[in-house]
Amino acid sequence: MKIKLKLTMEIILIALILLLLNTKVNAAQTATTTDGSNTIEWSYNLDGDTIKDLKCTNKSSISGSITIPDTIDGYTVRKLGTEAFYKCTGLTGVTISNNVTVLGDWAFKECSGLSNIVMGNKLVEIGSQAFEGCSGLSSVTIPDSVTTIGTRAFYECAGLREVTLPKNLTAIKSSTFGYCRGLTTLVIPEGVTSILGSSFDWYGAFYQCSSLKSILIPNSVNYIDVYAFNGCSADLTIYGDKDSTAYQFAIDHNIAFDYTENYGKTTGGTDITGPTITGIQIPSSNVANYYESATSMYKVPSGAELIINVIFDEEITGDTVPTLVLTCGTGDDIKLTKGTVGKDTITYTYTVKTTDKGTLQVKELTGGNITDKAGNEANLNRVDLKVVGSSSVVYLNGEAVVVNNNNSNKSTESNNATTSPTTTSNTTQTDDTTIKVSKLPQTGEAIAVIIAIIAVSGLLVFLYFKYKMMSYIK
Repeated sequence: MKIKLKLTMEIILIALILLLLNTKVNAAQTATTTDGSNTIEWSYNLDGDTIKDLKCTNKSSISGSITIPDTIDGYTVRKLGTEAFYKCTGLTGVTISNNVTVLGDWAFKECSGLSNIVMGNKLVEIGSQAFEGCSGLSSVTIPDSVTTIGTRAFYECAGLREVTLPKNLTAIKSSTFGYCRGLTTLVIPEGVTSILGSSFDWYGAFYQCSSLKSILIPNSVNYIDVYAFNGCSADLTIYGDKDSTAYQFAIDHNIAFDYTENYGKTTGGTDITGPTITGIQIPSSNVANYYESATSMYKVPSGAELIINVIFDEEITGDTVPTLVLTCGTGDDIKLTKGTVGKDTITYTYTVKTTDKGTLQVKELTGGNITDKAGNEANLNRVDLKVVGSSSVVYLNGEAVVVNNNNSNKSTESNNATTSPTTTSNTTQTDDTTIKVSKLPQTGEAIAVIIAIIAVSGLLVFLYFKYKMMSYIK
């Protein structure tokens, strides 16, 4: 009986030791640093030789500007923890060291006196609501190292007027700039693919940005949530390229649209750039019967009528078409002065002569009075002549000289080159909630716990056999 009682007490004692060991391993460390007139008290946890979850514990005593240190107690600072400076209203400026990679959720939430923030060049992630309610912020430059900005990161930053977003950002999440009523203009960087909304309400990325007048959206953006600009100014103009997601979104939601080239120009929202030629094309059906597979050419005989379409990037108007000058071998230039103006196309025709021998090419376009609907004069830039859907050349009358058969590409396209419109789903896309699984980090805490478990297990085995042996002897 005494032996059993002794064994039980030993097991209880071991359990208590293990509990105390685990508590010690996970206990937060503390430190004190001096920054100017501020004495800052910190708490933090360790991840190997780096600090995670760094927090200020005397927020009410902080005033003025501070710098988040590179190291504390010899440990490298990597992450500001959740609520690191939450409601630190005396804080007016922060410089974040280059070692910091993560700003935790609510890191500077409701720091209403914060007016200046300098972020380090190794910062990767800004947590959700990190700067929510920082009404004193007027300008923020986010370094290109940042790839993720959490939901509501700058929510209710009422004084925020200028934001520079990072080049490596891929999404602008729900309410990221909600209620930023001082924000008047913004450039979305190339690389962003989504401007998101919420799955349960109408709080889009720029919800209630009532002063937002202009936003430039690149072609990389392929999804814009229906509520992205809910509550924004009625004077909002979306800038982008024709037929882009931004262009279609503006049309679908009755928002003014203008071209990328006009962004930042004081034009009252009007188009100030002339139409530009995007293609000079012969419909494939017009020359399909003349394709010669042996030479990979369209060999057009004399007497055949060619149709040549000059296509612009926007709708055009005018009563005098420009002269389209073509060349064919070493012969005289072919000058076409008569054409028909369509929506965004001028159509010319030409009947091949017996004297036309050689590859047909565009030399130039000159003259005319073609403009867009706003009256801007057309840019008569020269582009190569092509058959729609083909890389093969058009050769008038005669034998091919030297042809690369690898370029054979007999066209089966229709008369007009058209681009299939992107199908827009009615399903509201929301923030990515995919669970990411990562390997367990081999931290000092984990190693200590493993060693403790092995030690206790070995001791228990020893005590068990000791007990069995003594029972046998008895």
